[in-house]
Amino acid sequence: MNYRSHAFLALLAHAVNEAFRTGRFDPAAPNRDPMQSRSSVLLDAPLGSVPMRAWIGDWRFDEARIVAAAWPTSDVDRWIEAGGAEELAGEVVASGWLERRSQLRLVNVFEPSIFIRQNRVAAMRAAPLPSDAADPLQLYPRYLSYAAAA
Repeated sequence: MNYRSHAFLALLAHAVNEAFRTGRFDPAAPNRDPMQSRSSVLLDAPLGSVPMRAWIGDWRFDEARIVAAAWPTSDVDRWIEAGGAEELAGEVVASGWLERRSQLRLVNVFEPSIFIRQNRVAAMRAAPLPSDAADPLQLYPRYLSYAAAA
C-alpha cells in the first residue's frame, strides 16, 4: 500500500474512533433523507504527538462525511468543512465517507482524497498502523495492515 492510502486511512480511522471513544459520534446510521437537517461534530483528536482536528457530519441516508486535519491552521474550524480548501485547514488533510448501513467501513480506500504538504510526507510515511485497541471499530482494513507489516 502506498503512503498516501495509509495516511488517508490512518487519519480518518483515528478521527472516527476518537469521536466514538469520547461519546461524540454514534456509528449507527440515522438513515436521513438528504433534505433533512444534518448534525455534525468538531473535535480535537491528537494522533500521538501530532495535533489533529476532525469534523464528522451526517451526510445522506446512511453515510457520514469525515474530514481530518493534522497540524491544523489557526483557521481550521472555518475551512475544515469546505471542499477544495485543504491547505487552508491544515498541513495534512484527509476527507472521505463512512458507510454506516450494512457494515461500518470507509469508502474509496483505494482512491484517497488527501492533501499532504511536502514537509509532512516523511511523517506520514512513518505513521504507525493502528492497533486493535486504537481501532475498536476496525475502520483500518485488517488485510491492508497485514500487507503493510509484511
